[in-house]
Amino acid sequence: MGNFSRDTFDRLKHYAGVRLQQGVPIVDADWNELEDIRKYELQTFLKWFVGSGVPKGNDGFHILPAAGFGNDFTIQGGDGTAEGAGRCLVDGWDVIIENAMRYTEQPLYVDPTLATTWGVDPLPSLSMPGAARTDQVYLDVWEREVNALEDTNLVNTAIGVETCVRRKREWVVRVAEGIAIPTPGAGHSFYHLATLNRPSGQAEILDENIADLRLTGLVIPSYLDIQQISQDAYGPGYTLDHDGQPNLKVSLRDAINALLRGGLPSTPQTQLTFDTAPDYYPFALRHSSGDISLFWTSYRSGNYDIWYKRYSAASDSWSADTQLSTGTGDDYESFALEDHSGNVWVFWYSYRGGNNDIWYNLYTSASGSWGGETQLTTDPGYDNQPFAVVGSTGDLWVFWASYRGGNYDIWFNRYNPASGGWAGASQLTTTTTGYDSSVVAVVDGSGNVWVFWQSYRSGNYDIWYKQYTVATNSWGTDVQLTYDTGSDESPFALVDNVGDIWVFWISSRRSGNTDIWYKRYDHLGAYWEADTQLTTDDNYEYQQMAFQDSQGDIWAFWSSNNEVQYKRFSRESGWGRAVLLSAGPDYDYNPVALEDNIGDIWVIWQRYQAGTGNSDIWYRKLIPSI
Repeated sequence: MGNFSRDTFDRLKHYAGVRLQQGVPIVDADWNELEDIRKYELQTFLKWFVGSGVPKGNDGFHILPAAGFGNDFTIQGGDGTAEGAGRCLVDGWDVIIENAMRYTEQPLYVDPTLATTWGVDPLPSLSMPGAARTDQVYLDVWEREVNALEDTNLVNTAIGVETCVRRKREWVVRVAEGIAIPTPGAGHSFYHLATLNRPSGQAEILDENIADLRLTGLVIPSYLDIQQISQDAYGPGYTLDHDGQPNLKVSLRDAINALLRGGLPSTPQTQLTFDTAPDYYPFALRHSSGDISLFWTSYRSGNYDIWYKRYSAASDSWSADTQLSTGTGDDYESFALEDHSGNVWVFWYSYRGGNNDIWYNLYTSASGSWGGETQLTTDPGYDNQPFAVVGSTGDLWVFWASYRGGNYDIWFNRYNPASGGWAGASQLTTTTTGYDSSVVAVVDGSGNVWVFWQSYRSGNYDIWYKQYTVATNSWGTDVQLTYDTGSDESPFALVDNVGDIWVFWISSRRSGNTDIWYKRYDHLGAYWEADTQLTTDDNYEYQQMAFQDSQGDIWAFWSSNNEVQYKRFSRESGWGRAVLLSAGPDYDYNPVALEDNIGDIWVIWQRYQAGTGNSDIWYRKLIPSI
């Protein structure tokens, strides 16, 4: 050991330097503490700001086969010069190997005397595996003291004494055979270089037996380099938050893979309800606040009731499942909308007292509470399939199908927010030869109300419609929209951002399957375009719906072969290909979709899980823009 008066370095004192005063003796402790401070700062920087591994442009300590040398391997070195040495950073220590050497050529190899001198464990020979095993190859690094007994050049010939001793960084590549890497002892640092997957009875270590585990290519990039990469990838408007948390909704890798598969980036399929009772018929509503409410029918209390939960955009979380209807009858197929005052109306049909009626509940934004279940229709017939829209003046129109007098017709009621009263149930269609059902409605840019339904009037179902004109405060006549001999059923309608009306429906025009068809009303030319087939595969398509997003694209969703699929329309490129949204062994039905306040597309559906025999509500988000 060197002759030192004392060791004063303590990293917890956070000293950053040593200042020599005039007129005082120079002592070894001050000199040595200055050296320790500088060395510690450099080691800390390399450890925490660069990391452990091999620098860019270097291949130091690469474990390679030692062909022709049997049970041995090669440790990759440099070119024999200081500049060209092989390097590896280990916990902030720069470890150097000038020339390649084999495991058995290391100075400590089977040399217990040297191991004792250096105060380390000896390096044993490698054993040939009697059974297949995995060995761990690691770099063991430490520092030791060197004096004039080992390096005579430390003696200053001018004065004939050893003035200072040296600290030398030593290393050895070790192998943990069939076990994990042990914990380093005091003053030692370990770095995992490779694994050796050794077959039974095979002495020679081949290239296919070696797995390189080094972290390579270590560099310290500049901030401008990082900024250039981010702006090349995400555009000039992208900025860094410097919080270390990902901002992308999905990883760039997942997004690229989704696009390569012909789809869109999306979140995983996620279960929303978990009750052991079956959950059916989801309906989703986006609030003006950006929150989303989900309503569904659930058999949780001995009969079917309407339940709901709400997603908070601010906290990115869902509320607990909450029961909305509590009557003793069975409640089905909820429909919800938000009026001009931010109040939420939820309608459903209920089997109470021997027949179906339309009921509703009203959530008042001012009070932040539900008003209670209210019966809207009282006729002894069967009223079902409610659908509602808010007119341009704020009036609420509710439509439904009603079986009265041996025939299904479309009925409606109108709520006036100014008076706070309902006008009363009125019959909209009066055909005596057909069955009118599956009603939907839209409000066009002029405030006129268009109502569409399916009607069995000529030996098959066709799509019909009727229009309420605001200017005349009157309804027009029933108008037939489709005329094919196949059945056209279950219409769904929307008004796009230029004022055109789109109507989608299910048609059995091709024998042996059903397809989604649509037609568009050109509001400028005041005419309907021709019927257009949207899906062409040989599956049965059903339960379709559509909406337009904030970018003007139209999305159509449907069930097909027990899975949810979709297509997307843009005015620049037309309809894209059909994309499978849900996949797996389960049965997925009744898709509903909407756009949230940041442009993501939420798709919600009912899933019957064959393994559990239960239905729950699931969802996933499509991400059109990152």
